[in-house]
Amino acid sequence: MLVSLAALPLSCAGMDKEPVVHAVVEFHDRFNAEDWGTIYGDADGAFRAATSQDVFTRAMTTLKSRVGRFESSVETYYGLQAQPGVNEGTYVRVRYSTRFSVQTATETFAWRIDNGKVKLFSYDAQ
Repeated sequence: MLVSLAALPLSCAGMDKEPVVHAVVEFHDRFNAEDWGTIYGDADGAFRAATSQDVFTRAMTTLKSRVGRFESSVETYYGLQAQPGVNEGTYVRVRYSTRFSVQTATETFAWRIDNGKVKLFSYDAQ
């Protein structure tokens, strides 16, 4: 299930990972609670401009029906990039090998750092 806005080439660099880790934990808590509205509402404006809340909600509901509840994950990639121009900002991409109650998946998150806040820019689960 792809709920994605852009593929961003991100390179490894130093940054405090804690805000990103916290954002992923919060995403998974909301995923288990099926709190799609809050995930969507807190996402980056570019994400919301590219995907309607209705489409996002249907996609996430379908994904959860296929994979089940989030149980655990292991980070397999972390990258950081400053992007100039359109959608200018600092982006972090993280990839996880994730265990859900029904099956495992590879999750890829792209987060935009906006005034110190971590905003969901794209999400993909395969």
